Amino acid sequence: LLYETHCGECHTAKLHWRKDRLATDWSSLKAQVDRWQNISGLGWSEQDIADVAFYLNILHYNYPVKD
Repeated sequence: LLYETHCGECHTAKLHWRKDRLATDWSSLKAQVDRWQNISGLGWSEQDIADVAFYLNILHYNYPVKD
């Protein structure tokens, strides 16, 4: 719901499939989610960031999850 509400308007699946993606593993995926929620002024908690990263990971990335 967080992703669909705050990110889905600008982000399409094509963004996650591009060759020059910034997220290359689980840690960098979480870092990118954190970066963009900060830029957007959303004030998400660490759990929110992890949840959105996990959601994206399931849909697009399939990185091994480490914490």
